[in-house]
This record gives sequence, structure tokens and C-alpha cells, in this order.
Amino acid sequence: PGSEGRVEEVWGWKAYDDLLLDFVRRLKGFQADGVVPAGTFCLPHVSSDEVLLIIDPDAAARDRIPALEQKAAELDLFIRGYLAERADLSGRFRSFVGASRVHADPRRRPERLVYSGVRDARDRVTRQTIQREIRGAAVLQEAINRRDFTAVFQPVVDLATGDMLGMEALSRGPKGSDLESGEALFSLAERTELLGPLERVCRELTLEAAAADYTGRKLFMNLSPAAASDPEFLGPRFRDTLASFGRSPESIVLEITERTYVVYESLFREVLSRFREQNFGIAVDDVGTGYSSLASLADIQPDYLKFDH
Repeated sequence: PGSEGRVEEVWGWKAYDDLLLDFVRRLKGFQADGVVPAGTFCLPHVSSDEVLLIIDPDAAARDRIPALEQKAAELDLFIRGYLAERADLSGRFRSFVGASRVHADPRRRPERLVYSGVRDARDRVTRQTIQREIRGAAVLQEAINRRDFTAVFQPVVDLATGDMLGMEALSRGPKGSDLESGEALFSLAERTELLGPLERVCRELTLEAAAADYTGRKLFMNLSPAAASDPEFLGPRFRDTLASFGRSPESIVLEITERTYVVYESLFREVLSRFREQNFGIAVDDVGTGYSSLASLADIQPDYLKFDH
């Protein structure tokens, strides 16, 4: 399992270790279902975020060793399903499965054989990941050039009155593609350094869609670290774009999560102050999830606290 969003730094080392140990327990539990062959050893190396599975096929299966690759694919599906259940890890945790064959050789030390196999498995993961990222970056860049994204909205409801006070803007990738999910879309954009261009296009599409059915309600828009570092977003261009769609800063609420603020505190402290002076609203999203404290909320001084239904 690979940490991309500084999971340990945000939630703390104990929560991260507990996650890895829980992962190993779940992996062992799948032996009964045949996903992981019986007799497999699961060795968690918390310091390197690796779980090593050593499969010793019986004599009857030795001529079907290619099935090991199929097992690796099944393990990958299991890991993806496991992570999908952990909604709090969305976009911050990925899985990589590499497989290699180790042939017994009485002339060589078993430890060296195993280490050689582990290196080979790591190399496979690296090669596959690089190739996949290169292909993904090309597909994403093409989608950005075509502006092939869809803006969708969900209601923001006042818990005291039950009234809908605004809409949260979300973005979806090309329909029918692997990037249709917002989670997959923005995770790939971050890994391929295309987050800035993607967010610029999505912001414009969001404002276009919101203008087509403007109800006077506030529009909640996510404020990412990439946007907080984007001169086009921080400068007058964003305000000019708002004006072209009949929007004022008072109608926009910029939202961040507690955990994002904790990681990028110095960046957001300055940026939030600048937007507040321009009469933008500030919201903290996903309150109460992950590693957070009342001190960070007091520091942000938000106009809204958002809780997931």
C-alpha cells in the first residue's frame, strides 16, 4: 500500500500502523475464500509499507505457475475493494501488487533468493506504474484540451432550519472512462502534475453550469493546495471570471478540509486571509474526520462548518 497524501503526517503514526495491521488481518482472512492461497505468509513491514506474500505451490500446481500472476490481479482487486470501504482514505492511499518467481537452488542461500525475488517484484511495480502514469497523463491532457468534464452539484443544507443554503460544486471526468470518478480524476492529476490546469478548466465549467440555473444560493467550491498556489486563481482573473457569470465574491464559499489545512498550514493561513478580505466565505469540510483539533478550527475562523450526511 502506498501513501500519497502524507497519511502518517495527517493522522499520526499510530493510526497509520493500525491501518496496515488491519490490512494484514483482512488479507489473512481472505485465505478461507481462496483469494490468498492457504499457507501464505503475510509479513508486515510497517516502516516500508510493504506486505510480503510467499506462496509455495504444491507439486500438482507447479506447471501452472502463471496462475500466480492471476492471483496478483485478484489481490489487487481485493486491495482496491478494501480501500473503497475506507472512505476516509479516498485519494490518499493506493495499492501496488508485484509478483515474481523464485526457484529453489540448493547452491544459493534461501535469503538471497527471496531478496532477489522481492527486488524483481518491486521493479515490476515500478515499470508498470511509470507506464500507466505516462498513459494516464496523455489521456488526461487530451481531456483538458477538450474540456471534457462535467460539473455536478449537491445541496448544502442548514442543519438548524433544514433549508438549502447553497450548492457544492463537484467535477466528473469523461463519461464512461476510468477518470469519470472525481476521486480517480484528481488523484491522477495530482500525480502527473496536471492538477493546476485541470482545476482551471473545472472552475470555468462549474461557473458556466451554475449560471445556467442561478438561484441566488451560495456556491461552495473546493480550495486545494494547487489552487492556493495558482497565480491565476489568486489574482484578478478569477474575480473577473466570476463577474462575467454574474457572480460576486459574497456568493462564493471556498472550502478546505481540516487535514489539508494541517499539512499546508502556512500556505492556507495567508491565502484564506486574502480571500476573506475580498468577502469570500470560508468553510471547513468533513469536520470531525481524520486528524484534527479545535485549535485548527480556531485558526481558520470559518463561516461554515460542513458535516457529511
